[in-house]
Amino acid sequence: MDETNFYAGDSWLWIIGQIFIAWLYVYRGLDAVRTFDDYVAQLTTRGVPMPGFVMAGGFVTMVAGGLMVGADWYAPYGAAALIVFTLLANHFFHHFWAMEGMQRTIHFYFFCNNIAVIGGLLLVMAH
Repeated sequence: MDETNFYAGDSWLWIIGQIFIAWLYVYRGLDAVRTFDDYVAQLTTRGVPMPGFVMAGGFVTMVAGGLMVGADWYAPYGAAALIVFTLLANHFFHHFWAMEGMQRTIHFYFFCNNIAVIGGLLLVMAH
């Protein structure tokens, strides 16, 4: 793997797609800092140990992994980290199977969207 030729030989569609995936994580990671305490409270109710540390690690993973994917710098490793993060986020924040009514429907959609994004990250890893 030669990580010095960023996007070398990639089509503009591939580059734009990879940057769009990266943008999702970088933006959401930075934006979510505003509601850090709310996220920590949710993790606390789910029984996660050291929820503040876990949440901070999640934000760092989102931003660092997103930048790695967006810059095409060790992108498969950034994508792998983002896949793990997204699976954990689905489990802890979008556990629709334990919800009812409109909350269940909304979180099912979030869950499905995250699975689709994981599909894009898998493509980044395979590229």
